[in-house]
Amino acid sequence: MKHPLHVNPQAKDYREYFDHILAYNEILHREVAKLVLDEFQGSEDGFCIATVGSDARYEKGPGSLVEVILLSSKSVKRGIRRRLELLVTDENRGIFDPRIERKSVDEDSMVESVIGEAETQIRLISPNRILDVNSLFGDQKMHQKAKLKLAEELKSGQGRSIYDRIKDKVRHHKVVTLNGTQRYKQEYFQHFDLDDGVAFYDPEKGLWSFKQGPLRYVQFTIVRDVSAAIRESEKGKRALYLPQNTVSKLNSIEVDGAINISQEQMSDLTDSYKFFLHQYHLSQWNHRQGLTITAFDPKEVKERCKSLTEICPSRLFSYEQNQTIGKKAS
Repeated sequence: MKHPLHVNPQAKDYREYFDHILAYNEILHREVAKLVLDEFQGSEDGFCIATVGSDARYEKGPGSLVEVILLSSKSVKRGIRRRLELLVTDENRGIFDPRIERKSVDEDSMVESVIGEAETQIRLISPNRILDVNSLFGDQKMHQKAKLKLAEELKSGQGRSIYDRIKDKVRHHKVVTLNGTQRYKQEYFQHFDLDDGVAFYDPEKGLWSFKQGPLRYVQFTIVRDVSAAIRESEKGKRALYLPQNTVSKLNSIEVDGAINISQEQMSDLTDSYKFFLHQYHLSQWNHRQGLTITAFDPKEVKERCKSLTEICPSRLFSYEQNQTIGKKAS
């Protein structure tokens, strides 16, 4: 496989870097798709192999492994699963996360994600994994069915409970954005220090720089409002088909005439997302060089964090705008 060139984030300002990382991820996605095509060509029916998370959003940075999901009907052959497991665990490739998420669109929940096996298994309420799914190969009907089933779950009798849990995630990541510290499973993790102007990145110790604060805050704010739009009306299902990339999502919503915030707020929101993605990738890059601490300008970061916490509590967009302009997310 041809590996695209990823430049040192320090070599570009955050706006130029955002354009670079978008192109880097698009080329990487094509190269990974070729690997999958070579392995599975001729057996497309009944399943779809796709990327999720930052890979799907074209926001993957240095050092991250490619995450994949297998979407299938309940009758998918066991051999397909085994071939995918062999592909992602091939040490000669070294690019895949070996933890494959597997979903039967006939039987499993699209809102909840189960990643890994046994003791290391992680369960997440994370609709954005299906919202952002980016197909590599296979039956596109699986992709479509997964999104429509997600919409059904959000509109079901359990939909309000799911929506409330998403809002809890938004509040959780807002707290991290404000103070840099996250409480998770009765432990505290300091991802960044706003007074000293340093970010900490060390995955083995659960330290993630700006990922669990500003980046997750914006991502889950969008998930909150996508979920609300889907629950409100059939028109809201348009939100199922937004672009995967976070900034492209927001721009697409604005072009569609559904944005609720001002142009100034929109500019601040998208610009800060690019800024914090750059800062996060700087931390990743430095970690690859043996450094777990990355310095930043505390004044600028404080201002950007404050701006996010003023914009994100309100509904960013709605396809029923006459009902929601100026209102908080409810």
